[in-house]
Order: sequence, then structure tokens, then C-alpha cells
Amino acid sequence: MSAAMKIERRLTATQMTKETRGAKLPLRKQIRTTYSFLRRAVVKSTNIAFSTASSSASNTGNNDRLEEKRMSYKKKSSRLKRSIKAMMPLKQLKRRSRQRDALILQDSFDSFYVSLLQSILQPIGKSETTDVVSKEDMISHAQAVFKIDIATHEKCLGEAMLRKPKQTILKINVVEAKGIKAMDPNGRSDPYCIISLVRPSHSPKASPKNSPKLINKHKERRQSSIVNSDVMRTKVKYATLEPKWHEEFEFHTADLAKEELNLYMWDHDVEDSVWDGVKHLDNDHKLAGLRNIFRQIRQTVEYGKPIDDFLGKIQLPLREVPSLGLDKWFKLQKQSRSIIPVTGQIRLRMQLAVKENAEIGETSDNSERYYMLAKEVYKYNAENSNAIKYHTGPWNGIVETKSQIVLDQYAIQHCVCKVSQSLMHLCILLEWHMHGGVVETTLRNAISQVDMAVFAMQMPQGSFDMTDRPVLSRYEAALLEQCISMYIDVALHDIHDVGPQLFPPMKPDDSELDSIDTKYHLDLIHSLIGLKAWYGNGAALKGKVINKLIDVIKTTGKKWLSEKLENILSEDKGTFQPSQMVVVMKSLKDVTEELNTLCAVNQNMRSSLAGGFDMNYYKLVCRIIDSHLSPKIQAVMKKLDEYQLRYQRYPINISESSSASLACYLAVKKIIKSMSECVKESDELDLSGHSTWFQGALIFWLQTFKWECDRRVRKALEMDPNVMLVDSLVKFSISSVDVLTCFQKITQEWIDIDYDDPDSACVAVTKITELICDGARLYADNLHNTLHENGFYDKDSPQFDIKEKLCITLNNIDHVRQYLEQLSGLLKWEETVGRLVTKHSNQSAGTKTLHTLKRLVKSANSDVLNKSDLLVRKMTERMSEEMTKSMECLFHRGVVCIDPVMEYLDGKMEKLYKTLSPPIYPRVVNELWNTLLRTSGNHLEVGAPPDYYQTLDKHLGALEKFFGRDLGLSEMKVKNYQYHHVKNQLTLNSMSSEDLVCEYYQSMAENVSTPDAYFGHLAIKIGYMEETRGNITIFVKVVNAVDLPGLDKNGLSDPFVILELCPDTIFTHSKIQKTKVVEQNLCPKFNQVFEFPGLPKEVLDTRGAVLSMTVVSQNSIWADSFAGEVFMHMKSAREVPVTQSIEMCPAVMLPLKRPTETDGPLQILGSRGKWDKVAKKFAAKRQKIISNKPTRTDRKSTRGAGFREAGLLAYFTRLTT
Repeated sequence: MSAAMKIERRLTATQMTKETRGAKLPLRKQIRTTYSFLRRAVVKSTNIAFSTASSSASNTGNNDRLEEKRMSYKKKSSRLKRSIKAMMPLKQLKRRSRQRDALILQDSFDSFYVSLLQSILQPIGKSETTDVVSKEDMISHAQAVFKIDIATHEKCLGEAMLRKPKQTILKINVVEAKGIKAMDPNGRSDPYCIISLVRPSHSPKASPKNSPKLINKHKERRQSSIVNSDVMRTKVKYATLEPKWHEEFEFHTADLAKEELNLYMWDHDVEDSVWDGVKHLDNDHKLAGLRNIFRQIRQTVEYGKPIDDFLGKIQLPLREVPSLGLDKWFKLQKQSRSIIPVTGQIRLRMQLAVKENAEIGETSDNSERYYMLAKEVYKYNAENSNAIKYHTGPWNGIVETKSQIVLDQYAIQHCVCKVSQSLMHLCILLEWHMHGGVVETTLRNAISQVDMAVFAMQMPQGSFDMTDRPVLSRYEAALLEQCISMYIDVALHDIHDVGPQLFPPMKPDDSELDSIDTKYHLDLIHSLIGLKAWYGNGAALKGKVINKLIDVIKTTGKKWLSEKLENILSEDKGTFQPSQMVVVMKSLKDVTEELNTLCAVNQNMRSSLAGGFDMNYYKLVCRIIDSHLSPKIQAVMKKLDEYQLRYQRYPINISESSSASLACYLAVKKIIKSMSECVKESDELDLSGHSTWFQGALIFWLQTFKWECDRRVRKALEMDPNVMLVDSLVKFSISSVDVLTCFQKITQEWIDIDYDDPDSACVAVTKITELICDGARLYADNLHNTLHENGFYDKDSPQFDIKEKLCITLNNIDHVRQYLEQLSGLLKWEETVGRLVTKHSNQSAGTKTLHTLKRLVKSANSDVLNKSDLLVRKMTERMSEEMTKSMECLFHRGVVCIDPVMEYLDGKMEKLYKTLSPPIYPRVVNELWNTLLRTSGNHLEVGAPPDYYQTLDKHLGALEKFFGRDLGLSEMKVKNYQYHHVKNQLTLNSMSSEDLVCEYYQSMAENVSTPDAYFGHLAIKIGYMEETRGNITIFVKVVNAVDLPGLDKNGLSDPFVILELCPDTIFTHSKIQKTKVVEQNLCPKFNQVFEFPGLPKEVLDTRGAVLSMTVVSQNSIWADSFAGEVFMHMKSAREVPVTQSIEMCPAVMLPLKRPTETDGPLQILGSRGKWDKVAKKFAAKRQKIISNKPTRTDRKSTRGAGFREAGLLAYFTRLTT
């Protein structure tokens, strides 16, 4: 416990005992009297104790005298207390107490003034002010600053000259070093420093273990004595030649004149083996590393263990340290008796200061006393400046050089850091600004000085994070907060007068906001609140400024918006009248658009106000507008819904109101878009729910779109009766342009609407798609009716001519139809349906909606395309009539010229190409080609010679090239079904009768499928064996037959098989052969082999060369009955080696058939009967077989597949048994 506290406790106990013992005063007055005396006693005790300690500071060992003075004061105070109580009344005692308090304050100021004069007269360290300002000038300047009378000044000056400096300290900061010697094998060092204060006598050899105090083991010498036990050491910086420490140490000094600072730098060595050192040699520094290793070996042998390497030393007497401190590079020195050179420098910062006695309790008073000194100094300089003397403006804040030196000298020698010093200066300037005025630039420079001091304090510790704040004393923090708060109150006292400048923000360059920032020093206030050195209540002060600004903006905005919106909707609660509706909606739209300009943020505008405060000005403006505009829009739309429901049967009223509400809606969308750029959380705005307010208006928008679409389509046809081209570059008329303009307007208006509600948006998109599809249908129908009424393709006209109007009409229909294909992208189907799915989490609903939209477009596209195709067909039919007339010459025998037809087609197609649009022209060409093929097929002669058909085939080839190569028709469309039909007819008719017979047998042999009318199967084996001279012998074994038809009355048959090689033109010498007759059997077994020798081998590959097998039922009286026949191509015969027989060939089962076809080759052969006997004979033979179809007597002639399979199964069962 300190001496002052003991004195205070004893005085308090004694006084309370004697004041309360036997007192006749009331209890209340007794307590008040006791409290007043105790307070004065404590103050007096502290002051006398401080004076006593100061006077005895030169004699540091006289504690006994100090205790005697304290006891003497205790006795005197007790006697004084008793005498005052006995002699003086209460009022006189209070007056005397106030006088004593004033005396105490005077004594305290005198002590402060003495300490100031002492810092000037007896500065700690080497004085450097003689070259600038003398001590006499500074003392005179201090007297002038405090306005001290001569007597008091002389008294304090004498006391300052006699008073010795108190205990001093040395603050040293080891900053960094450079260029030190490499001592490790890797070419680097691991430096550290050892620091201490010594009183030098001799300079012995230093050692890292006890430096700078060294005990020589071999011989005792006189050596330097360490002042105290404080030997400081820095951290080791590994593997570097330029270490950076930034470590601060503090030493207590006893005698500045005799003490010196010793700093030794060593290289830290790790106890590794020599072999490890050799292995880790750096290739770049191998030679230096070997030398260091040998030196370590020598030291190890001499001392028995490794010793750290000496890198250099510094010896500096403390009397050479300047009173204002130093920051200097020192060259490292070698040992006095060492021959090893030392290199490098080290940077040190040093400062001498007074160490206050902690027992007296005055350590925290340094900042307060410096503030008192600086305040008087600044006041003196301000009052003596020309600006204050002559009232020409605010003070520039410049202090004289003498004043600055006095302040710096006092701050350094009383441990007032740069941060505290700059803070005190700032507080004084803020106070002076509130009373006398200071130039704003001076305040900004003061703020910068504070931040620079904080940065300089953080830099030695290696912390450059400016968010770290230094620790201030309570006094400093409270003073700074008080000054900043007072400055804010003064700066913003009339901020409400600038409301019209804050709202509305009319100027796009923010000049109004800049003027407000300048007038009310908002940037400066923000800089004060954001000081790096202040950890006070910055958030509260910042909120105070922001709340004032917000309150001003809200008040002014409310007043301005009320004036703008009050006349839009009257107090009448009835429904709108038509004239009133138009005025109200227009006014609302105009006001909304005007407010939109206020919310729109220009690129050059600032998004914040007040010099960096976290207040988004335009965001606040948007919220104010939103809160006032939203209720007004809701009220107006409610009235509009009532109006539209009342007048829903009157299209003019609905159209007029819908246009007005749509314009208002689009204005609301624009202002919401502008607000979203400032208010990121746009969902928080009341205007974000605008879709609900316009829900009823949406229905009438769609209804208006429908009416407008129908009216524009009908009007377009009325305005284009002559079907005139819009321009020579396009191939459609003005009517289609008007219709598409109407469609595009509706589509664009919906895109601009961009309705937020997914349900309503899907319904609206469906309705818009439907009305556009209906508009396209209506346009196509009206055009078709107009053409029909005008007789453009009337059959009664003697000659048909392709008129330009007809082609333009086709182009118009297709032009409108093509717009339907773009609706999915224009109306954003996928996006709208996606929003619906997201809202309801129902993919099925989205799929159905999308399917409905596609179905609407597909149906309309099909209807319009059908109308267009109908017109194309009508046009090509009329063209085919004229084309048939020009083609009649082609179908007469002996005509070989096709030029008339080609000339007609060239003329017509050229005209079509010029007038038809690219999508229509290919369709017309295709339809014309199909018409030409139908005409050709219908006009072919029957039974003409082959050369006639060959000529027509050549003409068809010419037409094929013309339509494909010249007119650009694709090959697939050219060679369609009708082309192949006509081509096949021409090809067959161009063949000879012999070739037609072969073609007939070839087709019969290729048809091996089982017919629906089942007549059983015939099993055979067929092969051939080679003979001499390139001939072969055909072997045929008729094995059996199954499920033959019953032809006798009893349901059975007497079957046998007739074998014949066909045709006769190829097999001229082949004979017909027969099997035996198997009576009364439907599944006969023949097992007979037949030979056809002497056949050329080429018959195997001849087209139409077949083996004919006819199954006949023998009748004894009537002609044999025809059961069925089978044809097998000769190439099906398998070669049989000479060493084998026909038995080695596999059996083939073929279904029996009764021929029914009379077209194809057989028909052509029949038509040639007038001039070709071969054809006539063959046709008669085959016609006899076709007509000979006896009725089955066993069962029905038509059997199913199951019956045929059952018959085959029975056959194989019998075959295996």
C-alpha cells in the first residue's frame, strides 16, 4: 500500500471518530461536514506527499525523512481540525474550504509549471535545440503562453533549476540489421542480440553466455560493471543476413553521464556434428562453409563445446542520446583484440524519458497535463494569429516553432506517445473550431496525423492492419468522444433546413448532395468517427448522424409526395365515369413516370450520401416513394376494376380503359426495375405485389387483344383489294404486313407486360397464342373466299393464266403462317411453363400446358397450310388442263418431239419463280410434277408396240431432269410413288412378248408365300448334274403332297403332278412329264424321280426360267380338275456330284396356288393379242388356268393359318412314321 493511501486512511478514521463523537449538530449536517473535511484532507495529503517526494528525489536514500514529514503533517492536521471546529461556524468553514481548494489547485499548477520549466532547462539527454531556439526563448515563450506573473515565474524557475530529474528510463527498439557476416555453412547466419547498460572501466573479451559481463577463467581483470540485472536478448532470426526484429526494450538508468549501452550480436549455432555440417554445405558457398567448419573444430577443441560466433558490437554512451530521441544506423565493431574483421550495420531507435514514481499515483496524469499544456499553447498561437486578431476568417492551426519544440520536449520526457500527442492536438482543434473556427484543411491534416501516428506505432511490430486500434487511456478516450460528439451537434444543428435539397434528387450530377456534404462537414465527421486510434462509441455517433439525415429525407419526401399524389383520386367513393377514368389513369401514369426518373441511378451518380456513411441515399428515396405510391395505385386499380365490370359489354369503354391501365402498368414495371438497381431486396418493396392489383385488368387486356386482332385482320383485307406488293424487293402485299404488325404488337405488349404470377401468365400466353392462331385462320379463309368470288381458278374460263395476284395471295397466306412457328420463342413458352412448374412443383401441369400450346399452333398451322395447299392444287389443276393439251402430241404414235411441252413449262415456271416466295415455289413445282405424272399415266395407249413406250420413256426422262435439275426438286420428290408407277408401266410395255413371258414366270416363282386360300403343299427335291459340252441334266424328285383339296364328290381326289420347264422359248425341246396317279388320297406319296437332260447350263441363271409343277385330279369321264400349281426358279437346283444321287438333296415344300392376277405382264400380253400371236397364245393359256377353279368338296376353300400348320404337322408326323 502506498504512503498516500495510508495517510488518507488514517486521516479518514481519525476525523470520522472525532467529528461524530459528542457532536451537537444534526446528523445530516454532521455527515455533510465530515464529508467535506475528508475530501479536503485527501487532496491536501496527496499534494503534500507529491511535493515532499519531489524535493527529496535528489536524495534517493532518505526514506526516514519522508516518513517524519508525513507524521508531522498528520499531527498538524489533527490540531488544525480541532481548532477549526471549536472556533469557526459552518459557513465560515465552507468559505475557508473553498479558499483552500483554490490554494490546492494553485499548488498543483505551480508543480506542473515547474515540471515544464524543468523539461526545458534540464532536458534528459543531449540537447539539440540550441541551434534553433535557445532555452531562454523557450522559457519566455512558456511564461507568455500561461500568462504567469514575474514573481510566480521567478519562483517556479528557481525551483526548476534546483530540482533534479526524476528516475529516467531508456527505451530502445532493435529494428533491423544489414550486411552482416555469413557464419554458417549454408552461407547465412542466425543472428540475435544481447543488450545491457554498463559502467565501463575496461573492455574485456566478450562471450555470448555472459555478454557484456565476462569472467575470464585464466586471469582476473578489472571489468565493466553491469548497472542492474537486466540483460535483454532478442529473438533468433534464422538463415538470414538482413534480420528484422522490431523488438522494444526498456532499461532503468541511474547515471546518464557514466552509463553506456552495450549491444552484442551473435550467430546462434546448433550443436551438430562436423560431418553433418559437411553434408549440408551449400554449393554456392562451399569455400566459406569449409572455413567456418574448421573454425568450429578449433573452438570445440579449445573450449570443449561449440560457442556462438561473434558478429559485432555497439557501445554508445547514454549522454550522447539526444533529448528528442534518435533513429540511426550504427556500424558494427569488432572485438578490441580480435583480428577477425566484422561487417554490417544495425538500426536502433532510442529515447530517454522520465519515469514517474508509481507510488505517488501520477502516471495517468501525463496525458491530462500534456493536454493542458497543448491547449494553452494552441490558444496562445490562435489569439496571436492575424485571422483572429483582425476577424478575417478561421484560424489556420499553425503554431510557432518554439511552441512545437516545447510540446515535443515535454511529451518525450514525460512518456506521451505520438498517438496520444496527435489525439490531444485534434481534440484542441475541434474545441477551438466550435468556438473560434479552424480551417477545415487543418482538421483533416490533424486526422491524418493521428492515422499516421497509429501506423507508425503498428509498423515496428510488423502489424500493418489498420483495423487494429491502440489502447488509449480512459481520459484520452473520454475526451476524444466528448469532442467529436460536440462537433457533430454543432455541425448538424440546422440540417433540417436543407430538406428540399435532399428530396427530390433533381440534379443528375449530385451537385446538391456534394454541397450538403461540404456545408455540414459530413466527410470530416465520417473521418472523425472512423479514426484508427479511437475505440469509442463510433457506431452510436454514426447512427446519430444517419438518423438525422434519414429523418430529414423522410419528412421532406412525405410532404413532396403528398402534394404530387393528392389530386389523383378524389374523395368520391363512387364508380369512375369514362371521362374521369381517363384523367385519373393518365395522371397516375405521368406521376409514376416522373418518380421513375428520381429512382433511376445515373452511372455518374454516387450511391451513398454523407461522405462514406453507410446510408444508400437512392435506396432510401426508393423506399419513401414505394411507401407513398403503392397505396395510391391500389386504390386507383380497385376503382378501375369496378368501372370495367360495369362497362364490360361496351368494347369502346373496355378498350379505352385497358389501354390506360396497360400504360400505367408498364410505368409501374419501369419504376420497379429502376428501384431494383438500388434496392437489392426488391421483394421487400410494396410495389413488388403489383401483379395482384392488375389481376382484373389482365382479363380485359386479353379481351382487347382479341377485338383488336379481329378488327385489324378484316381491315387489312379491306385496305388491300387489289393485292398490291409492298415493295419490289418483297413478294407479298400490304395486307399480310398489316396482319403481322398486329400480331407483333400483341406479342411485344405481352413481353413488355412480363406478368409475374405464373398461373395468370400461363393462361394469358395460352389466350394470346389462341387469338393469333385464330387471326391467321381468319386471314387465310377470307383470302380464299375472295379468290373464289373473283373466279381466279374458275373452270369455266376458256384459258387459264397465272396472274400475279394469285401468286401474291399464296405468298400472303404463307407469310402469315410462318409467324405461327415463331410463337414459342416470342411468347417464351418454356420460361413461362418453367415458372409454373417451379411454383407448384408439378411437372405434369407444365407438360400439359406446353402440349396445349403446341397443339394450338399445330392445328392452326395445319388449317392455314391446307388452305394454301388447296389453292396450289387448284392452280396446278388448271395448269394441267393446258399442259395436257400441249402434251397430247406426245401420246400419238410417231411423235418424237417434246419441245412444245418444255416451252410451256419454261414460260409458266419462270413466271411462278418470279412471283412466288421461296417457301411456296417448291410446293407448286412438286404439285405440278405430280399432276404431270397423273396425266401421263392416264393418257398412255394400251397394246401399242414397244417402240411407242420406249419413246415415252425417253420423254419422261427429259421431264425428270427438267424438274429435278432445272427446277430444283429433290430426288425423293421426283421419284415418288406415281413416278415409279408410270416408269414401271413404260418399262413393261417397252419389253418384247418373250421377255414379258419370262417376267411373268419370274414374278410367279418369286412369290413363295402361303396364300390365304390354302390348297396344300408339295414336297420336291431338285438338283442338276453336269454333262459333257457344258450341258446339264435336271433331276426332280416329287416326294409327296399334303392337304390337297378334295375335288371329287366324295371329298377326295385322284392327284398326279405335271412337270414342265417354262417358258417354251427357252426350253424348246423339253417334254412334259407326269407322276403316277394316287387315287382317293389328299396326301399322296409319289417318290418319283424325273430327268430333263441336255439343257445348257446358262438356264440356271436365266431370268424367268422356271420349273412348273401342276397338281391335277384325274377324272375318267370329264376333264381333269385343276388343284393348284407351283413355280420354282432353276437357280434353286443344287449341284449333284456324279458319285451321289438326288436323294442327297434337301426337300423343298412349296404351297400350291391358284393364279388370280391378270394385270402386269399378263395384261400387256393380252392387249397385244391383235398383232402378236405368241402373246395371244400365252395369254389364252394362262387365262384358261385362271378361269379353271373347281370347287372343293372336302371343306371350305379358305383356311386359317392354324389349319395350315396343323396340316404340316400331320405331314411331318406321317413322314417320320
